[in-house]
This record gives sequence, structure tokens and C-alpha cells, in this order.
Amino acid sequence: DNVLYVTPDCYDPEQDIFTAVYTLGDDNKLSRIEKEIRPTVLIDRGFFGPNNPESTIPVVSNRDLRAVSLDKFTMYDQLREYMPLSVQYSADTPLVDIPDTIGDNFIVKARRGSGGNSIWVMNKEQFQQDIARGTLKGDLLIQKLVESDGIKAGLGFAGRHDVRLFIAGDKVVGSYIR
Repeated sequence: DNVLYVTPDCYDPEQDIFTAVYTLGDDNKLSRIEKEIRPTVLIDRGFFGPNNPESTIPVVSNRDLRAVSLDKFTMYDQLREYMPLSVQYSADTPLVDIPDTIGDNFIVKARRGSGGNSIWVMNKEQFQQDIARGTLKGDLLIQKLVESDGIKAGLGFAGRHDVRLFIAGDKVVGSYIR
């Protein structure tokens, strides 16, 4: 029932176990626990599965999925029918026309940003000014803003926030708010 964090140095391939885990305390700090543990399932950020093909620990995710999730252009191409309307912008192409259906305010994301970094809410005028000034550079994804403020009831979060869902098959199996 607990989420434990592991690092590559804690894995013992001969026993197919982790010799230490990290847990997140109430103070939001990680604490290392020296304990042998074999996870029920491992959500992999790319280090475990490809490097340990003999392991019998079930792994969710892999390096290919991570590559898709880190490139927002590729992710949008793959998941277009499930994502908000998006327009790709590259610095080496002329300024794109932002469709009216994207709305007055929209999200601008760096193509390879992660962890909530390089994400801005802006309007067309701000976007065009920032492009002209060189404030926004590189490849960008312009995406319809889906307001999340309306889901705050009962969650204890006010204002805009990012809701992440974990889906297995056709069922939501986990979520978190960032």
C-alpha cells in the first residue's frame, strides 16, 4: 500500500531484490531504510527494466515510453485523440496561426520540458511578443487550456493545478495532483 522509492545502487541482481528503499516522510524528506524488499510492481523511470532483463519484478513503463513522454510533439502525435487541441511551433518555422478554437488563454510548453518546468499560461499577444523578443525559444507545444479550478471541491486545492492519472487498460488505478 505504500509508495517506496528505489535507486539503481540498491538493486541486488543475484537475489532480484532491493536492499534499501526510500520513503517520503510527513516532513516531505526522503529517508533511507535498509531493508530487503521485492516490490509488487515497479514504476520504472528508465533505469531498471532495460538494465535488468533477467529480473522477475513486474515493471510498468520502459525506456521507449519515457522517450515518448519526454517529447511533447511525439506524445501529441501518439495521443492526439485524448489530449486537448495542440499546435506545434518550431523556432525555425514562421510564426504559426493559433486557431481560435484553442481559446483566448492557452498553455505553452517546451517540447522537452519535464517536472512542470517550462510551462506558461498566456494569450496570443503575449506569445507573439515573447517570440519576437526571443524570450520563448526552441520547439514549443501550444495547447488548449483546460481549467482545473472547477475540480477543487473536496480536494483542498484552489487555483490551477495539474492532475495526473495512472490508467491500466480502461481503468484509472491511481492519481495525484501536482
